[in-house]
Amino acid sequence: MSSSWAPASFYASLIDRIGAADAGVDRASLQSQIERARHGAASRLRCVVRKDFDLVAAFGSNKMDLVFSQAAFEHFDDVARTVQQLSAVCKPGAIIVAEIDLKTHSRWIRDKDPNNIYRYSDAVYGAFWFRGMPNRVRPYQYRDLFEQHGWSEVSIIPIEQANGLDGEFSVHRQFKHSRNQMSYLSIVLCARKTSVSAGEPQL
Repeated sequence: MSSSWAPASFYASLIDRIGAADAGVDRASLQSQIERARHGAASRLRCVVRKDFDLVAAFGSNKMDLVFSQAAFEHFDDVARTVQQLSAVCKPGAIIVAEIDLKTHSRWIRDKDPNNIYRYSDAVYGAFWFRGMPNRVRPYQYRDLFEQHGWSEVSIIPIEQANGLDGEFSVHRQFKHSRNQMSYLSIVLCARKTSVSAGEPQL
């Protein structure tokens, strides 16, 4: 299970951030719980890995106060289902902070043509499908999905953009509308869970 954890430096930085926000935080206790969990000992922290990615079955409903996601959403095959399940496991008032990489992921193309994956029709792109490939969901679609499932204060913050209008041209026609914000190469999505949406799975 240790391979599912981020490098130790990540958790050290996280503890520093938490400590800076709340001077009363017991940093030593946090560090101890992380180290115990990383080595498979009894801990208040859990690392859960599921092939079916069933969040409700893994955590139950109405459990989470904070969700942090690092470059994961762009790899989900069914983003709508993921948001629906995430909404079920989160408590009202829960916050999500998700960095989403919208670019092409192929290393030799990524820097030269970051919007390459948007230059093809669904049929052509789908012909090369493999599990976990970038899903081409655009920022406005993430916003719509979260709002539909009871999240508010949804903000989309670009953290990397193409120079000028580069990236808005030579894409497939389904991505040409300005709402796609093709100059956005990576974003942070922040939102707050405010209600239960219709059709959410409940335990």
